[in-house]
Formats: sequence, structure tokens, C-alpha cells
Amino acid sequence: MGLFTPPRGHGGLPFHHFPLLGRDTGYGNIGKDYRVYYSMIAFHGAVSAKRAEVTNASEEDLKKLDDYLWNSLVTETVTRSKIGQRPLLYLRVEYSSPEAMKGDLRRFVSVKEKGESVRDFSDLEVDLTPLLNLVKGNDVVRVHVKCSEEFTKFCEEVKKTGKGSQ
Repeated sequence: MGLFTPPRGHGGLPFHHFPLLGRDTGYGNIGKDYRVYYSMIAFHGAVSAKRAEVTNASEEDLKKLDDYLWNSLVTETVTRSKIGQRPLLYLRVEYSSPEAMKGDLRRFVSVKEKGESVRDFSDLEVDLTPLLNLVKGNDVVRVHVKCSEEFTKFCEEVKKTGKGSQ
């Protein structure tokens, strides 16, 4: 599971990002795009143990996957649509058995707006208690976690379980 923040915008006001050469050429080449002030986006994925056996994926390969997924949002946000994006939380959970898998972990995260509008992370109330309780449970063997400063406390709590690694 991962959470990241897309770029801040200007409240739906259009950004003009092409030079005003249309008046010279007779063609309109001024583009508009619309941005939201702030959003938090979560995504889910799974690593198949059976496929990992077939491909000979190692623990080191999975560690690299963890790093690549986190770092891709840190270093590869160079296009206009990704400016300002940054990762907030990354988890890879290892379960005691295939039957113990809980599926999409986004349902263990609660996000509520504190007021009428959301301009940055401080305008949100994020509750990770159900996710932490899942991590503490017997079905979870190990958790690979990476956290932004907003989720440092969560990472510390995961480490206290003895199941967390970064």
C-alpha cells in the first residue's frame, strides 16, 4: 500500500504553459490544465509468492522493489503533472500464510477533512489505528515500511512490534 501527495495547484484556475506563439502562426497553442490544491492518493498491489518462485525473485529483489517504488516518487517527479508529488507511506506486508492475506489495505486507513477545504496535509485527519492493529496481529510476520515525516509516529509504532523493517 502506498500513499502520496500530488502537486498543489491553484484552486482549479488554469495554468497556461505554452508560449503565446499562436497569434503569429494562426494556430492556437495555448494549453490549459486544471489542478487541485491538495489530494492524497493511495494505491495497492501484491507480490505473488508463486510467481516469485518461478522468476527466482530473492529477498534482495524485493528490497530493491521497495526502494524503487518509494524513490520513484522522490526523484522521478519531473513532469509538469507530477511536480510536488511526494510519498507519505509505503508498506509491504508479509503474512503467515496465503490464507492470512487481508487484500487491499486502504480499507484500514481513514481520512477525514478537518474543515471545508483541503490545502495541505494539515487539513486532514488520518487514522492509521486499524492498520497498526492489523500489523500487530498474528497473521502478519513482517512489515517493510517507509514513512514521510507526517507518518513518523506510525513507523515508530510498527518498529515497536518487532515486525518492522525499513
